[in-house]
Amino acid sequence: MRQNLLLWETINVLLMFSIRKCALKVSVATIINVLLMVSLIASTYFCIKRKTNLEMKGIFYGSTTGTTGSLAGRIAEELGIAAADVHDVAGAAADAVQRYDCLLLGSSTWGCGELQDDWFGFLEGLKGQDLSGKSVALFGCGDSSMYPDTFCDAVGILREELAGTGCRFVGAYAPQNYSVTDSKVCEDGKFVGLAIDEADSEAVSSEHLKQWIAVLKEEGV
Repeated sequence: MRQNLLLWETINVLLMFSIRKCALKVSVATIINVLLMVSLIASTYFCIKRKTNLEMKGIFYGSTTGTTGSLAGRIAEELGIAAADVHDVAGAAADAVQRYDCLLLGSSTWGCGELQDDWFGFLEGLKGQDLSGKSVALFGCGDSSMYPDTFCDAVGILREELAGTGCRFVGAYAPQNYSVTDSKVCEDGKFVGLAIDEADSEAVSSEHLKQWIAVLKEEGV
C-alpha cells in the first residue's frame, strides 16, 4: 500500500510539473517527454508487481534411465519453467524447495513398487520441511505391461509420505485410456498425479500429459 501511494505521488508531481510547463507555454516536445516518463514509471511498476505475484514453480525429479528426467523437461516446457528451476534430486538439497510456491515432484517406479533410488535420502529431508501453503503436483513413469500391480506406485508413495507436511496436492485427474487403474497411483477413482506408461505410444503419452497440464492450469498452477 505504501509503495502504491509513493508511486501515485510521484506521478502527480510529474503531472503538475507538466501542467505548469503548459502554462508557461513550453514546447510540445517537453510536455510529451514528461508524459512519457510518467507512463514508463507506471508500466515498469506494474510489470514488476505482476512478476512478483506470479507463483514460483520448481520441478524435483529422480531418474535412473533418463525417462523421468525427459518427462520433467517436457513438463517444464509446457508450464514455462526455467531450466534452473528443474532439479535432479540426486544432487539437490531438500531446503531448495523453500524458494518455490508450487512443487512438481516426479519419480519412476522400481522393484516391487518402490521409489527411484535417489528419492530415499531427498524424501527424508523433504518431510522435515514446512510445506504449508505450497501446492504439490506429482508425476512419474511406469510400465503397466511388465508391472501391472505396481504401475507408477512411486507417485502414490510420494503422496502418502508428504501427506503430513501441510502441502496442498493438485493435479489429480480421472484416468482415460489406461490399461491399469488399481495401483497406488489411483485413489478414489482418480490418479493422484501424472502417470506415463512406457507401454503406451508417444501419441497416447502426449495426450495424457496435455490432460494433466490442463488440470494443473485449472487449479491455478
